[in-house]
Amino acid sequence: MKHVISILILSILSGCVPLQPPTSGSAPNRQIVQKIIQYEDNIYETNIKTVQLTPANNTLLPAVTRIKTQSLRLSFDDLTEEADNYRVMLFNCNQNWKPSGLNSLEYLVDYNEFNITDYEFSFDTQTPYVHYSFDVPPITRSGNYILAVYRGDNKQDVILTKRVMIVNQLIELSPTASNIGLTNLSSFNQQINFNIRYPNYELENPIANVNITLRQNQRDGNHIEGLKPSFIREDLKELEYRFFDHQSTFAAANEYRFFDLRSLIYPGQNVKSVIRTTIPPKAIIQTDKPRTSLAYAEYNDANGQFNIAPQLNVNGQYTNVTFNLDCERIGFKDDAYLFGELTGWKVSDQYKLVYDATSGLHSGEVLLKQGHYEYQYLVMKDSVPEYYLEGNHAQSENVYEIFVYYKPYNERSDLLIGYYTTQRGGRSK
Repeated sequence: MKHVISILILSILSGCVPLQPPTSGSAPNRQIVQKIIQYEDNIYETNIKTVQLTPANNTLLPAVTRIKTQSLRLSFDDLTEEADNYRVMLFNCNQNWKPSGLNSLEYLVDYNEFNITDYEFSFDTQTPYVHYSFDVPPITRSGNYILAVYRGDNKQDVILTKRVMIVNQLIELSPTASNIGLTNLSSFNQQINFNIRYPNYELENPIANVNITLRQNQRDGNHIEGLKPSFIREDLKELEYRFFDHQSTFAAANEYRFFDLRSLIYPGQNVKSVIRTTIPPKAIIQTDKPRTSLAYAEYNDANGQFNIAPQLNVNGQYTNVTFNLDCERIGFKDDAYLFGELTGWKVSDQYKLVYDATSGLHSGEVLLKQGHYEYQYLVMKDSVPEYYLEGNHAQSENVYEIFVYYKPYNERSDLLIGYYTTQRGGRSK
């Protein structure tokens, strides 16, 4: 039996092995496709929606928590009328999100198989669904982890994966002035410089064993990894990360657009209309325009996140939301892509807005649960930057996360020994 379990676990850890569809226990209308597990946030079935993994008391914060004080909660909806038997496994990864090969006994107290028993059926909704919640179990070792949800006894029938970061805060970090230098990048980009101090912890050969990852606005696809210190002061036990080139710079882009769809009866800001006679209901967002050459306008945003009010978790309607983008002023006719947490921070055809010559608009439709959403339009074309339709301003408010990884000689995986957040642009907090 132990040998069989080991084979199943290794098949998931391989990362490139096709996951075969289940042979039984499938929902009647579930789309069955071949699955290939990815060591990133990913949804493997079209019926799985509104996935969030956040601190239990704040759905806008990232899936990062300190060791022994964990409070992370996973939630998602399954668009079906019947509850399914879902289970969870956790896998340790290195700084680069490749499997470390650690045995689960090295980072979990319990057996690495957890049933999801907390679920509720939607009430009085035109699209039926089951809302699932799961509290991440205690993890005893710092580092990167993949949380995989699978169906029944088939560990290969994965429905979603989410990244989890567990921190053991052993070092001190302080951001420093972020002067880019004598270039025009300072008008469009933001740079992250900082110092690390380790007065109460021994770092062996930090040049080789310490790795830094920077991430903008919780977006895994917009990160910089593998940064090495510019200066080492062994007498002060300090590492200085001060860059004079583009190593730690990010395009600042612009504040996110938003709409408030928490109510279908009294639509909120930037919702043009709601049609409640269709199944599911249909919401039309106010027609957007490019912000390519517009001056920067400051306002508070949540950096692309979405928020579902607690009372809407099982009462919220799923709605077909139509987006229209008018690019006539700049003559843009290529495809545009909706982007934000609502797309899983991914650019894909599912969220593509296509130009229609008759209306002169780029249009697209996405099925979303009632809530408050933020988004941008990206361009996937080599000749223009991805933020071409949004503009790029150094004043834009962005939140940056600094992950400090360390791999001592006697360890087999990277430890996460420091985590800090810092803001650039916008209002001071």
